[in-house]
Amino acid sequence: MRVLRAFAMGLWLWFLPAMLSGAALSLLVAFPGGRWPWFVWLILAPWLYFCWLILFLVFCAAGIQRIAKRHPKPHRVVTSGGGLFTIVACNFRLRLVNSLPLIGVMRNLPKLRDLVMLSYAPSVHVGKGAQLAGFLWDPDLTEVGDFSVLGDRALVSAHLLMIQPDGKHSYVTAPVKIGNRVMVGTGATVTAGCEIGEFAIIQPHSFLPPFTKVPAGEIWGGSPATCQGSRKGTLRSLSSDSKVNAEFEF
Repeated sequence: MRVLRAFAMGLWLWFLPAMLSGAALSLLVAFPGGRWPWFVWLILAPWLYFCWLILFLVFCAAGIQRIAKRHPKPHRVVTSGGGLFTIVACNFRLRLVNSLPLIGVMRNLPKLRDLVMLSYAPSVHVGKGAQLAGFLWDPDLTEVGDFSVLGDRALVSAHLLMIQPDGKHSYVTAPVKIGNRVMVGTGATVTAGCEIGEFAIIQPHSFLPPFTKVPAGEIWGGSPATCQGSRKGTLRSLSSDSKVNAEFEF
């Protein structure tokens, strides 16, 4: 039974979207492509892969939306049931998508970035002008405000996996909220249930334990992160030399 379930999951996670996107792309190039010489195919190969990748992500997103409607992703604790299947499917799909070439580049382009995240998450909640150089494990449970910045290799996770005394696994999820114009530094980690107020700063390589509340305008750092100070004013651009002036109070 487990082998059959694993086969069915593999079919749904990879083979079905790959076959559908490949078939759609074949129909697009079948008629004129049959008369193209070999060097034209060589030149078009990267573009054909990019088109296949877009179609693959679209089919993946459609599949995730369908299964999430049938088995909604739980927002608290689950040890069994359809919701757990959705969680496992999303995590496997995430690892699969991340292994594909060009995905890292697409994550830096806002429109394509949302498509990449929708391929493994039921929904995306990223505000206008937000820059995500880091990684969102659970886009459907993470809210990123307008013009916020997630630094390189920064990690935001809205879930925890725990083992109960009886040996059973419990999957705990809690939404993460990042306010407007927040800066999460390089290599910082934001965990389940954290809330970061607007204009706050999380210093590089800091660790926010689960359910940490960072008030608006404060600067937090360390592992575990604690308040290091507060922002005295907002960031202002200097028209003379395009530099940024920041005033802090420690």
